[in-house]
Amino acid sequence: MNEDRPQIKYGVDDLTISLNDDAANKKEDWHSDWRGKLVVDGKTYYVDLRDKSDSWKAGKLKLAQPKADAPAQAAAPAAAAPLADEIPF
Repeated sequence: MNEDRPQIKYGVDDLTISLNDDAANKKEDWHSDWRGKLVVDGKTYYVDLRDKSDSWKAGKLKLAQPKADAPAQAAAPAAAAPLADEIPF
């Protein structure tokens, strides 16, 4: 492999797709056979495909919600405030 080229991150880099065989996890007939991510113009789409025949797959794309950066204070547990009371014994 050429070391001058950057490594492609499929499903993360622009104009890439990452698909996973999800048929083993199907619980109902209408569940997806294939699931993954598609990135176009910096936007991530979820991909859900079903096997229609041996040579035909069909499905949907859904725009992924942008990940909101949670405030650091909300994620970290609050430190217990020291009590001003003395132990009564």
